[in-house]
Amino acid sequence: MGDKIRESWQNCCAMNDKSLLGDKGILALNKMERFSKGDVMKKLVSVTAIISAIFALGMKKPEKPALTDEQTVAIQEAVLKTHMEMIKAMEKVEVEKFHEFIIESGEGTLITDGTLTTRQKSLKRMMKSSGGTEKIKYEFSKKIVNVISPDTAILICKGKSTVNRYSGEVFVDEFAISSVFVLKQGKWKIVQGHYSRPNQQ
Repeated sequence: MGDKIRESWQNCCAMNDKSLLGDKGILALNKMERFSKGDVMKKLVSVTAIISAIFALGMKKPEKPALTDEQTVAIQEAVLKTHMEMIKAMEKVEVEKFHEFIIESGEGTLITDGTLTTRQKSLKRMMKSSGGTEKIKYEFSKKIVNVISPDTAILICKGKSTVNRYSGEVFVDEFAISSVFVLKQGKWKIVQGHYSRPNQQ
Protein backbone atom coordinates (compact mmCIF):
# COMPACT_ATOMS: atom_id res chain seq x y z
CA MET A 1 0.00 0.00 0.00
CA GLY A 2 2.73 2.40 0.96
CA ASP A 3 4.66 1.66 -2.22
CA LYS A 4 1.61 2.37 -4.35
CA ILE A 5 0.98 5.71 -2.64
CA ARG A 6 4.66 6.64 -2.92
CA GLU A 7 4.59 5.70 -6.63
CA SER A 8 1.48 7.83 -7.11
CA TRP A 9 3.18 10.67 -5.27
CA GLN A 10 6.20 10.47 -7.53
CA ASN A 11 3.92 10.50 -10.58
CA CYS A 12 2.08 13.52 -9.21
CA CYS A 13 5.33 15.32 -8.54
CA ALA A 14 6.38 14.63 -12.09
CA MET A 15 3.06 16.12 -13.20
CA ASN A 16 3.34 18.85 -10.51
CA ASP A 17 -0.19 18.01 -9.26
CA LYS A 18 -0.51 16.62 -5.72
CA SER A 19 -4.30 16.82 -5.84
CA LEU A 20 -4.42 13.73 -8.06
CA LEU A 21 -3.79 11.59 -4.96
CA GLY A 22 -7.10 12.54 -3.41
CA ASP A 23 -7.73 13.49 0.21
CA LYS A 24 -7.09 10.00 1.62
CA GLY A 25 -3.94 9.63 -0.40
CA ILE A 26 -2.58 12.97 0.79
CA LEU A 27 -3.36 12.13 4.44
CA ALA A 28 -1.68 8.75 4.14
CA LEU A 29 1.38 10.24 2.49
CA ASN A 30 1.68 12.94 5.16
CA LYS A 31 1.59 10.26 7.87
CA MET A 32 4.31 8.32 6.08
CA GLU A 33 6.48 11.42 5.80
CA ARG A 34 6.01 12.26 9.51
CA PHE A 35 6.79 8.67 10.48
CA SER A 36 9.83 8.62 8.24
CA LYS A 37 11.20 11.90 9.71
CA GLY A 38 10.47 10.81 13.29
CA ASP A 39 12.11 7.45 12.70
CA VAL A 40 15.23 9.13 11.33
CA MET A 41 15.41 11.52 14.28
CA LYS A 42 15.09 8.65 16.76
CA LYS A 43 17.90 6.82 15.04
CA LEU A 44 20.06 9.95 15.05
CA VAL A 45 19.44 10.49 18.76
CA SER A 46 20.30 6.87 19.51
CA VAL A 47 23.51 6.98 17.48
CA THR A 48 24.51 10.29 19.09
CA ALA A 49 23.93 8.85 22.57
CA ILE A 50 26.04 5.79 21.77
CA ILE A 51 28.90 7.90 20.38
CA SER A 52 28.78 10.20 23.43
CA ALA A 53 28.91 7.22 25.78
CA ILE A 54 31.89 5.71 23.95
CA PHE A 55 33.67 9.09 24.00
CA ALA A 56 33.00 9.52 27.74
CA LEU A 57 34.32 6.05 28.51
CA GLY A 58 37.41 6.74 26.44
CA MET A 59 38.08 10.02 28.26
CA LYS A 60 37.48 8.65 31.76
CA LYS A 61 40.71 7.94 33.59
CA PRO A 62 40.93 4.58 35.29
CA GLU A 63 40.75 4.90 39.05
CA LYS A 64 43.85 3.87 40.95
CA PRO A 65 43.27 1.21 43.57
CA ALA A 66 43.35 2.47 47.15
CA LEU A 67 46.50 1.83 49.16
CA THR A 68 46.34 -0.87 51.78
CA ASP A 69 47.27 -0.12 55.38
CA GLU A 70 50.50 -2.06 54.89
CA GLN A 71 51.43 -0.02 51.82
CA THR A 72 50.66 3.25 53.62
CA VAL A 73 52.82 2.30 56.61
CA ALA A 74 55.66 1.21 54.30
CA ILE A 75 55.60 4.60 52.54
CA GLN A 76 55.51 6.48 55.84
CA GLU A 77 58.51 4.53 57.12
CA ALA A 78 60.44 5.11 53.89
CA VAL A 79 59.80 8.87 54.00
CA LEU A 80 60.80 9.08 57.68
CA LYS A 81 63.97 7.12 56.96
CA THR A 82 64.90 9.53 54.17
CA HIS A 83 64.16 12.49 56.41
CA MET A 84 66.44 11.11 59.12
CA GLU A 85 69.25 10.75 56.59
CA MET A 86 68.79 14.43 55.76
CA ILE A 87 68.83 15.36 59.45
CA LYS A 88 72.01 13.37 60.07
CA ALA A 89 73.66 15.19 57.18
CA MET A 90 72.70 18.56 58.66
CA GLU A 91 73.83 17.58 62.17
CA LYS A 92 77.25 16.88 60.67
CA VAL A 93 77.03 20.17 58.75
CA GLU A 94 77.17 18.27 55.45
CA VAL A 95 75.22 20.88 53.51
CA GLU A 96 75.86 19.45 50.04
CA LYS A 97 74.72 15.97 51.07
CA PHE A 98 71.58 17.49 52.59
CA HIS A 99 70.70 19.16 49.28
CA GLU A 100 71.14 15.89 47.37
CA PHE A 101 67.72 14.95 48.74
CA ILE A 102 66.09 18.00 47.14
CA ILE A 103 64.89 18.24 43.54
CA GLU A 104 65.25 21.62 41.84
CA SER A 105 61.83 22.88 40.74
CA GLY A 106 62.54 26.59 40.39
CA GLU A 107 61.78 29.59 42.57
CA GLY A 108 59.88 28.43 45.64
CA THR A 109 61.45 24.97 45.74
CA LEU A 110 62.30 25.96 49.30
CA ILE A 111 60.63 28.55 51.51
CA THR A 112 62.44 29.73 54.63
CA ASP A 113 60.71 32.19 56.97
CA GLY A 114 58.63 33.54 54.09
CA THR A 115 61.53 33.81 51.62
CA LEU A 116 61.21 31.85 48.37
CA THR A 117 64.38 30.38 46.97
CA THR A 118 65.75 27.69 44.67
CA ARG A 119 67.71 24.59 45.59
CA GLN A 120 70.90 26.08 44.17
CA LYS A 121 70.52 29.40 45.98
CA SER A 122 69.77 27.59 49.24
CA LEU A 123 72.91 25.48 48.82
CA LYS A 124 75.10 28.54 48.27
CA ARG A 125 73.56 30.42 51.20
CA MET A 126 73.92 27.52 53.62
CA MET A 127 77.46 26.75 52.49
CA LYS A 128 78.38 30.32 53.37
CA SER A 129 76.48 30.56 56.67
CA SER A 130 77.62 27.17 57.99
CA GLY A 131 81.32 28.03 57.79
CA GLY A 132 81.66 28.69 61.53
CA THR A 133 79.26 25.95 62.64
CA GLU A 134 80.70 23.05 64.65
CA LYS A 135 77.57 20.93 64.96
CA ILE A 136 73.77 21.02 64.99
CA LYS A 137 71.33 19.02 67.06
CA TYR A 138 67.68 18.49 66.08
CA GLU A 139 64.96 17.39 68.49
CA PHE A 140 61.48 16.63 67.18
CA SER A 141 58.29 16.86 69.20
CA LYS A 142 56.03 15.78 66.35
CA LYS A 143 56.28 14.03 62.99
CA ILE A 144 53.37 13.31 60.68
CA VAL A 145 53.50 11.68 57.25
CA ASN A 146 50.39 12.06 55.10
CA VAL A 147 50.47 9.63 52.18
CA ILE A 148 48.83 11.10 49.08
CA SER A 149 49.61 8.37 46.56
CA PRO A 150 52.13 5.55 46.02
CA ASP A 151 54.70 8.13 44.90
CA THR A 152 53.74 11.27 46.86
CA ALA A 153 53.71 12.06 50.58
CA ILE A 154 53.81 15.15 52.82
CA LEU A 155 55.96 15.27 55.93
CA ILE A 156 54.97 17.71 58.69
CA CYS A 157 57.07 18.10 61.80
CA LYS A 158 58.04 20.50 64.54
CA GLY A 159 60.80 20.70 67.10
CA LYS A 160 63.88 22.67 68.03
CA SER A 161 67.47 22.95 66.82
CA THR A 162 70.62 23.71 68.76
CA VAL A 163 73.51 25.19 66.77
CA ASN A 164 77.01 25.18 68.26
CA ARG A 165 79.51 27.60 66.71
CA TYR A 166 83.28 27.30 66.91
CA SER A 167 83.24 30.69 68.61
CA GLY A 168 81.43 29.12 71.56
CA GLU A 169 78.08 30.67 70.71
CA VAL A 170 74.99 28.49 71.00
CA PHE A 171 71.71 29.22 69.22
CA VAL A 172 68.46 27.44 70.04
CA ASP A 173 65.45 27.85 67.75
CA GLU A 174 62.04 26.28 67.47
CA PHE A 175 60.97 25.32 63.97
CA ALA A 176 58.12 23.92 61.89
CA ILE A 177 58.68 22.03 58.65
CA SER A 178 56.47 20.75 55.84
CA SER A 179 58.00 18.86 52.94
CA VAL A 180 56.45 17.33 49.83
CA PHE A 181 58.25 14.07 49.01
CA VAL A 182 58.04 12.30 45.66
CA LEU A 183 59.41 8.93 44.65
CA LYS A 184 61.98 9.29 41.86
CA GLN A 185 63.89 6.28 40.53
CA GLY A 186 63.25 4.36 43.73
CA LYS A 187 64.32 7.19 46.07
CA TRP A 188 62.24 9.63 48.09
CA LYS A 189 63.18 13.25 47.52
CA ILE A 190 61.79 16.66 48.37
CA VAL A 191 60.17 18.60 45.54
CA GLN A 192 58.97 21.44 47.78
CA GLY A 193 59.95 22.30 51.33
CA HIS A 194 58.88 24.92 53.87
CA TYR A 195 60.86 25.83 56.99
CA SER A 196 59.82 28.45 59.50
CA ARG A 197 60.71 29.60 63.00
CA PRO A 198 57.49 30.48 64.85
CA ASN A 199 57.11 33.16 67.50
CA GLN A 200 60.15 35.15 66.39
CA GLN A 201 60.52 38.50 68.19
